Amino acid sequence: MPCANRQYPSTVHIVAFGAGALCSQALYIRELLCLFSGTEFTIGFILSSWLFWVGMGGLAAARFSSRVVKYSKSVLGSFALIVSILLPFTVIGIRAGRSVLAFPPGTIPEYGRALIFAFFVIAPTAIIFGALFNMAVRSRDSDENGLKSTISRVYCLEAVGAVVGGLLFNTLLLRWFSHFEAALIISAVIIATTAYPFRGKISFVAIALSVSAAGLIIFGGSKIDQDSRRHIYRGYDYIASTSSRYSESDMVSSGEIISIYSGGGRLFSVPDPVGAGEAVHIPMLSVDDPERILLAGGTIGGTIDEISLHRGVRDIHCVELDRSLLELYGKYGPASSSRDNAGPEAPSVEWIIDDARRYLSSTSDMYDLIIINTPLPINLMWNRYYTKEFFREVSDRLRSGGFLALSHRSSENYISPELSRALSCIYRTLEEEFDSVSVFPGSTAHFIAGSRKVRANDIMDKLRERELDSGFFTGDALPERLGVERVSHLMKAMEGGNNVRINSDRMPALVDYELELESRRVGNRVLSLLAGYGNVPRIAILILTVLPFIGLLGVRGNRNTGSGIIMTGFAALVFQIVLIMDLQAVAGVIYHGIVMISASFMAGAALGSGGFLAERYAVLHKRRNLHIIILMMVLSFVLFLVISERTGIGYRAHEAGTYLFSFLNGLLAGSYFLASVKASSIASLDRNPALYYSLDLLGGCVGGIIGSLVLIPAVGTWWTLALVILLHGVGSVLAVGRVSD
Repeated sequence: MPCANRQYPSTVHIVAFGAGALCSQALYIRELLCLFSGTEFTIGFILSSWLFWVGMGGLAAARFSSRVVKYSKSVLGSFALIVSILLPFTVIGIRAGRSVLAFPPGTIPEYGRALIFAFFVIAPTAIIFGALFNMAVRSRDSDENGLKSTISRVYCLEAVGAVVGGLLFNTLLLRWFSHFEAALIISAVIIATTAYPFRGKISFVAIALSVSAAGLIIFGGSKIDQDSRRHIYRGYDYIASTSSRYSESDMVSSGEIISIYSGGGRLFSVPDPVGAGEAVHIPMLSVDDPERILLAGGTIGGTIDEISLHRGVRDIHCVELDRSLLELYGKYGPASSSRDNAGPEAPSVEWIIDDARRYLSSTSDMYDLIIINTPLPINLMWNRYYTKEFFREVSDRLRSGGFLALSHRSSENYISPELSRALSCIYRTLEEEFDSVSVFPGSTAHFIAGSRKVRANDIMDKLRERELDSGFFTGDALPERLGVERVSHLMKAMEGGNNVRINSDRMPALVDYELELESRRVGNRVLSLLAGYGNVPRIAILILTVLPFIGLLGVRGNRNTGSGIIMTGFAALVFQIVLIMDLQAVAGVIYHGIVMISASFMAGAALGSGGFLAERYAVLHKRRNLHIIILMMVLSFVLFLVISERTGIGYRAHEAGTYLFSFLNGLLAGSYFLASVKASSIASLDRNPALYYSLDLLGGCVGGIIGSLVLIPAVGTWWTLALVILLHGVGSVLAVGRVSD
């Protein structure tokens, strides 16, 4: 039992629970993203699943805690111990699921089964965190300030804990520890905090678990972590892994082939002279005098050697985002290439550790050829290198007569309708920013964009002139591949996609076409559904989304407090999904940025639900006014996006702006929660202290699913923002004259 002179749970305990909840959520998202090969549209589903189970935990605990009020503090302490044990085991469970659902490694899983797995694997942890909120309210002495103040205070403290947890997770845990080791550290903190006020069995168990967790971190955490990773790559020889804020990467081998996987997908394999030659030779042969080359992505695995075969190359700039990936390859990869023995005429190679898009927007260097050698754009991270906004940035960094080169998996003989749409999308988007776009067929289709056309004969002439010493690229095979009939066949197939959309940051059409292509290749029905929204009118999707809330708010009448919370929770999560997806589409930092976005949202929620602003500004007491203020905030974000597109503000500024609007979103959502609690009856709160908390989470659950799996893929950023504006407009109208206001 807790000691008689100690309050339980204290402020420190609730803050620790909030920190543990956010860190757990972030860990699960990062692990599950690897299951879905980094497809960001699933982030909303994972968030929604978390919110759903937290809401269910709060509702279930209401019945449970009302019957055992006498023992609620001991039960709460026991629950805290259980959740600390679940956290590292869930990380292991997710990896075990990956080994089954996404095998062989690097393949996209069957989405239906994978989504069901993601929904249930995080349930135990989320349910207990939801129950802890309700039990924390029940266990605290609320006689002095009343039950309403207690609910708001616990909500606020939990949000403060989430902010603290987010900052520590992003600045400390991600930089120095693997996911499993981070889970052990978080568990140890929760256990140690839980043990503080107890004596007897609970204290003994907590101390024993704390010592065990510390021992695992020091002596066995790394081994367990690597064993769980090794199981994902069964059938391969596991070599090593590395963890960074950008991703977790694994190096495995099969025979003489060494492969590196990152974020659930295969980045490259070595030795692969065919792939390395395919990536660079047609682009290099398109340029008359290729002196300065920028290689973005795929810099490991022989591409530099192949570029060096071309006479006249002086400088090669290699851009890679993650330094830990280079260190992993340098430590465990194969012996150095033949370039180490090159003579004085070998080109100078400079490594740039940065995001290629961020680098190109900030550098003043000019290039004869920029080669984009990234994985296929099946997610927003890689789609960033195929949008018209990026192509515009590239065009500013090309010398006179320079080219941008990128490639896409294709077919020499048969172009399916799905492949045709993907290739046509790339071609049409390039035409938006470049005077001329040339396309060359093969099992890999090459796009060469610049100020003039490149002919197949020009490429073959340069191949003979430069006398390339490449076992893959020969003058015998190239004429047949680049023959007139094959080129015209590919161009005709792409011309069939007249209704194909232009790919942009805020309307990522190419991701839809890629998912459609992948779903047809593997027979994935759920994936096909996600990619099939392009056939549905956008206005129909918006109307079908808004109508249920109009009915809910209108029918409930004066009892619309709960309905308003559901709608506001829905709109807040949809807006949060917009912030997440927009940041990823532009800056590509969501793998660690998701933590800061969540922390900034919870910081705002703490300030709003704590009533610090409501005490000064009476306008925040009325929910109708809050609907109008939220509407104005969303309009301000629209203006921010327009200005960022027109003026080209830096990526750091865009990232900071995203965190600011996330904070404001949390602030207003928390203020709305507080206003709803103040407007409700004490009888309803006494029956279920977590009622509105659960309704808020359940509304957010629906918003996360609809926002990420329907709205963003189907209608894009602008129309989704229009929906949020419409919802709050409806809310402000229907809130007029309500008794609760």
